[in-house]
Amino acid sequence: MSVSSPSVPRLVRVTLVHWLVLPDSWIKLNTDDSYNQHRGVASGGGLILDHLGALLLGFHTPLVVTSNFDVELQMLLHGLYLAR
Repeated sequence: MSVSSPSVPRLVRVTLVHWLVLPDSWIKLNTDDSYNQHRGVASGGGLILDHLGALLLGFHTPLVVTSNFDVELQMLLHGLYLAR
């Protein structure tokens, strides 16, 4: 038999996030990735947006890495290569 304790309300902090219009001819690169150290697999993807926030390109790729830092770096480099 288990005894459960009453729920304690938790304070939730809400942060408003919004798009800031970039100067003309600028683009924005957003990347995200995942790395499973135990299985040795990683993948990542990203979006390239124009100065108004319209999608120019979306991408996803498997990665061969040895650390979480390596995953982050490879995704940044891959996104910069595609954005050139």
